[in-house]
Amino acid sequence: MVAEANSEFDRFVRLSEWTRHQWENGWDMGAIDLCPPWDSLLILELTSRQLSLGMCTHYSTVFVQACASLGLIARTLVIRCHCVAEVWSEEYNKWIMIDTGGDSNDQTKATYYYVKNGVPMSALEIHNAWIHQDFDGVEIQPEHAAKRFENDIVSRTQLFERFCIHLRNDELRTLSPGEPEHGLGSYHYDGYLWWKDARTPPHPWFSKHSGRTDDFYWAPNGVVIYPRRLDHPEILDVDFRTQMPNIEHYLVHTGDEDWTPVSDRFSWKLCRGENHLQVKALNKFGRQGPASYLTVKYS
Repeated sequence: MVAEANSEFDRFVRLSEWTRHQWENGWDMGAIDLCPPWDSLLILELTSRQLSLGMCTHYSTVFVQACASLGLIARTLVIRCHCVAEVWSEEYNKWIMIDTGGDSNDQTKATYYYVKNGVPMSALEIHNAWIHQDFDGVEIQPEHAAKRFENDIVSRTQLFERFCIHLRNDELRTLSPGEPEHGLGSYHYDGYLWWKDARTPPHPWFSKHSGRTDDFYWAPNGVVIYPRRLDHPEILDVDFRTQMPNIEHYLVHTGDEDWTPVSDRFSWKLCRGENHLQVKALNKFGRQGPASYLTVKYS
């Protein structure tokens, strides 16, 4: 399905479209009148036999967990009366909103994302476009979705008047923390982090709110370097930390040699003059994060 993708972001788009096409009768409760939990394997098994409800929450869940199964990072977002996803793009170095379940028409099944001046937008950027009524350069993509929603580009941004995230990167190994099921009423889980600002006051029935951008938009694949001086003046003990899910190991580079796999601690022998260290994280799917750098002058 993604073998012909020409970029990382194209993989996300293809996964979203594949997900939406798993449903032939979306928003129908199915033969057994069931709202399934947020478990993509169970959701796909039930929907292939048209046994249970399929709606935006289930579409986003399957999309996010399909991404995770390929080592890509994605997360579900709850917005106003709707559920979407955000993906972490190394290509754009940002979180990007993708709506897998926004088209209830099973004839078109359009999935989409917003761009501003050609750059895909996050949920917060879409929220700000709505709050400030600033739609200069804002479009819906890809092309077939733009045609499907050509009269709804502005109105659909109102759904982002409010939004919240799960405080997690890993959607692959466990269903928690998260809401066990949804589809027949409002969202109930109090572990979401909701955005607030001067125009968006907190919900009184949820306890976690923040207006700090970094609480929502961290860079999950980078590496933080913690050097520590030991008794030997030529040796630095270096610790590495990352938020990359399903990490395999770190890769270090200190000179002309190849990248070397190491654990989260590295003993670095210094030479006279400038010493350069590069490190990046590698996950179990073979995907690498960006390199972090440290230069130490030893005299």
